[in-house]
Amino acid sequence: MVDCAHASYAAALAVLETSDQPVIISHGQLGRPGAAHPRLLTTAHVAAVASAGGLIGAWPAGLTSRSLADFGTEIIRLTDIAGPGHVAIGTDLDGNYRPVLTSYHQLADLAGLLLDRGLPAADVWGVLGGNAMDLLAASSAEAGYAHEVQAWHRSSLRNAFGSPRLCLRPSTGMEKAEAGSVARN
Repeated sequence: MVDCAHASYAAALAVLETSDQPVIISHGQLGRPGAAHPRLLTTAHVAAVASAGGLIGAWPAGLTSRSLADFGTEIIRLTDIAGPGHVAIGTDLDGNYRPVLTSYHQLADLAGLLLDRGLPAADVWGVLGGNAMDLLAASSAEAGYAHEVQAWHRSSLRNAFGSPRLCLRPSTGMEKAEAGSVARN
């Protein structure tokens, strides 16, 4: 997997042309008029990575967001351009510039914001970890690690989010098998 988080648009395009591995932007934000910064992505940049099957990590930095609600807006903007299956929570929380997501405990609040703004529960599940884990599982399939990655993902999200709202997830065929463990968490 190739991370183009600090790459220019031209460099990301070159990677997309030559790589046979998924391309991600582990942490980035979508630019907009009046918000100029070299780390902000263009819609073309986001669309190129998404159209190649990659993933954009929404970076919870204070470049374009001043609050968790603003960050929710940024995630919605990214899903509008990339598609909800190509957006995740971005990395680099510990080196964050004016962070708007300061604790993983805030992910339940963020989930509520996204649900309240109309993002379907399956897409919220994806953004909060499902999309990243799916990409990791697909990338790990050749090495035989896909099952372990998926099992870890199901367990970690159940343990991280006690909110009943987050129990609404896309159908995986595992709901009946997991129903008892989800109810106990």
